[in-house]
Amino acid sequence: MSLWKELDEIKPGEIRIYAGGGPGAIEEYVDFSEMEVEAREAIETYIGTALNHVTKEQELSVCDAILKYLMISFGDLEMCTENVISSRLGIPRSRLRRLLAFMEWNEIIQSVPIGKASPYILHNISKALSEGYLRLSPSEGEKLTKIYEHMGHAIHYPDPKAVIFSALQGTIPEPLILKKSRYWAMRNLRPEKIEQIKCPFFPGAVTSFRTVPNDYRTLRKFLNGPGNAGILTDILLELDVPEEVTEEDLMEASKKVIEKYLRLVMATMKPLHDVVKAGRPYRTHKASMKQELLSGDNVATFFYGDVLLDKRVFDPEHGLVNLHTEHPNESHIILVSNILRATLRISRHVNVDDRYIREAEDILNVLESASQEGTRTK
Repeated sequence: MSLWKELDEIKPGEIRIYAGGGPGAIEEYVDFSEMEVEAREAIETYIGTALNHVTKEQELSVCDAILKYLMISFGDLEMCTENVISSRLGIPRSRLRRLLAFMEWNEIIQSVPIGKASPYILHNISKALSEGYLRLSPSEGEKLTKIYEHMGHAIHYPDPKAVIFSALQGTIPEPLILKKSRYWAMRNLRPEKIEQIKCPFFPGAVTSFRTVPNDYRTLRKFLNGPGNAGILTDILLELDVPEEVTEEDLMEASKKVIEKYLRLVMATMKPLHDVVKAGRPYRTHKASMKQELLSGDNVATFFYGDVLLDKRVFDPEHGLVNLHTEHPNESHIILVSNILRATLRISRHVNVDDRYIREAEDILNVLESASQEGTRTK
């Protein structure tokens, strides 16, 4: 059984993320229960009414509850099957099936066949809003923007890719520029306030919303729409957001943007490169200091029910330290090499300056040689 499955079966839907060391330590608690209270009241009224007396308004109110549940659960399709929705919301399957079929026929939701299961996803949120299937109060709208980062993440343990990146970021040594910049950001880009948010429909699921950092992610999420918009956003910012652009402008700006990414990735990889060149074993100071650093103040903790998932602290001297922090080995080097290799492919694609390409290739060759040597000796 995988780690993700084991964690899912311990206490589903009860991950807690605290920015200040524990519940209520520094956060202002935000009660997000009105969405769930209203949903459950609508459901209770609906199932307590004979089908031949159910009104259109009652059906729309229950559809609203179902859609909000799907929004909160998005990214965790196991929670979006008919059986689980029925169990979570307390709607008899015969009635739920009728409403789901009606919304699917109306292209509001869509079932996605996965093996023997057919979980539902929200297909057209704009249509749901315009036709009254989904109704958001100003309070709900504001709070949804605070927890959407955690939809499908705070509810269950993060996906394996996120864990891999967290392990890499916590393990490889960081350049001075990143440590200094992060320390400056923590002091000068502090949130105005921190709130604890209870996720509706998931008992015990609590996360934290921090103004400024989370507002920035909301902004980036909006700007980074479909169609390579993440890169396009960077390119337009590089061009100072002009009213008109030419293809030549965009190509030149793309080279500058990707060149900066390549240089930043090289700066991030350089401390590991230096450790590797110093020879095996690959020891880092922050791995040796892990226990001491994670027992100090300002440590963020992540719980799944009563299970501690992670601790994180950004130390000005050592950088990011978390429970994944270890002395690097060949497997870490292989993963880091893949990240640098991906950056090089993008850089070659837009014809970044050869000198930066060659410098990155030199770093990559050192890392690849070390990982191959370690593989041969095992």
